This record gives sequence, C-alpha cells and structure tokens, in this order.
Amino acid sequence: MAIDIGADAIARALTVNNSTFRLCLIEGSNPATKSGTIKKVYFYLQGDIAFAVEIGIFYKTNGDTFSSRDSVTIPEAVIGLNEADVELDIQVGDYIGILLVQMPGGNGLALAYDAEWTNDYWRTLAGSTFPYTDYEFNNLGKRIISVYGELEKAGMVGMNPALKELMGY
Repeated sequence: MAIDIGADAIARALTVNNSTFRLCLIEGSNPATKSGTIKKVYFYLQGDIAFAVEIGIFYKTNGDTFSSRDSVTIPEAVIGLNEADVELDIQVGDYIGILLVQMPGGNGLALAYDAEWTNDYWRTLAGSTFPYTDYEFNNLGKRIISVYGELEKAGMVGMNPALKELMGY
C-alpha cells in the first residue's frame, strides 16, 4: 500500500474559488508520516474554466508560517478529478497544498472542501507564488480540501517478483 498525504480528491459539499485572487491552500488533515518522493497527485476541481494549477509541499517554520519544499505545475487541469504523475520531495511532517492562479474576467477554478472537520487548513489570498519562504498563511481550521498525494512504494528486498506485482510494489 502506498504512503499518502492530504485528503481524498473527491467532490465535496462546498467550494472555494479563485475568481478574484491567487489562492494557495494547504491541506492539514494528513501530514506525511514518511520521507520520500511523491509520485502521483490527485485533486478535485469545480468551476467554470480549467487552467494550470501548482501542487506544492510545505513545512511549518513557526506557528502558521510555512515554506515550500518542492512544487510542480500541472499545465492542463480539468474540471472534476485530476490525476498527475509527479516527482515531489517530501519529509516527515510535510503538508500538501495547491495554488489556483487568478483567472481574468472573474471566472475560474474552485477547489472542493468540506467544513466541520477538526484539522487545520491554511490559505493565502496574496499575489504570491512558489517558492514560499517563511510565508504566513491564514489558519481557517476545521476544513478538509480535495488534494492528495501518494509516495513511492517501498520495495521489499528479495521478494518474489510475481508477489511484488500482486501486492502493488
């Protein structure tokens, strides 16, 4: 089974959109429990126009202040479920985030989220972009957003290749 970070990329009850600003969100419900490389990311978008997004890996430097460790641009995001192969470095305790770029004309992407959760969730509305260095985010708490990543699978030395394939390694 893959090691994961973030929350399931599914349609959710609410949306937050970027029609008038750059919107960077950090998902706090499931930080990384292992270091390695994220190989695949998933995110669920709603809205009017599909556009490029950026996926990033964040770590806390102090309180609600974060720096980004790594990021990648997904050039052709679509409305609905998105899946992309990536290579993102991650350390234990890191978080996954997404940047929705402001769209001209007031239309744009929206990221699905649910309220009433117990985890932290951070966002910034500033005109900033990757890389983030000691950047203060707003802690809005009690939300879960649809951005998720899977780390490379750990191999097992000496395992029968047929069994490895069956187990997904």
